[in-house]
Amino acid sequence: MKIGWEPIADAIEARTGITADAFALSAYDAFFVVQLSLVHANPQKNFDNFKAAFIDEAGHYQGVTGSTALDPAGDRLNGDFDFWAVRPQNGSYGWVRIGSYNNGMLTLF
Repeated sequence: MKIGWEPIADAIEARTGITADAFALSAYDAFFVVQLSLVHANPQKNFDNFKAAFIDEAGHYQGVTGSTALDPAGDRLNGDFDFWAVRPQNGSYGWVRIGSYNNGMLTLF
């Protein structure tokens, strides 16, 4: 069974031939927040309205990389991240997710 981000990463790779990394998946989420902000900013040409809509949308959007809520400085509020290591896989070596840090909890796999 694939977890939330894997189907999106697979779709990106299928269309582009490039393996999607964390930066690509974060950009994927950011574009969705921007798109939703443009839809809800009224009028769209007013930057203050767009900025308010962006902060609001980011505050409740759950993307493939998790919550996109922002802190007062405009950075992602959560500091969740994954730990990866090179491990043997089917007679070769590859990157394997070995742990995660989510909502203040460290989980090792």
